[in-house]
Amino acid sequence: WEVKGLTRVEGSSETRRIAGTLILAQEGDRYEATFDLETRMLAGGAPTDVDVIGVGAGRVEGETLRGTAHTQIVASAVPGVDSGFAFVPRVVSTRIVSNSLGRLRPDDSLEIEIESEAEPGQNYQPTRTRLTGVRVSQAAAVDSRLRD
Repeated sequence: WEVKGLTRVEGSSETRRIAGTLILAQEGDRYEATFDLETRMLAGGAPTDVDVIGVGAGRVEGETLRGTAHTQIVASAVPGVDSGFAFVPRVVSTRIVSNSLGRLRPDDSLEIEIESEAEPGQNYQPTRTRLTGVRVSQAAAVDSRLRD
């Protein structure tokens, strides 16, 4: 899935855009998820592009997905350079745990609400994220129509 949305920091007016890829694998009434998202957040007092990576698992209940994910924030050790750029040292920081509620919509898109907080011993202000997504094959078809 290609997903995008907005993260709101609890207790403040701070919001940030977030987007990336979510892979869901279902077996029976269970699912596993892996994701690689990008956002911009304050790190060391300066706005920094970061990757939000992680894995999750949960239950499928009809068109609803409920689960928990474990996430880490990854930033480049070189200011202004993407953390995914080859040979650039990366800094892996805060570990986060998230509870999510996803819904498959009738148009086959996906909507996810996520509540996140720091894992024990970590420092992270709780957030709420809302993502919407389309299957990659659908996103490619829309892209193709836009180019034609």
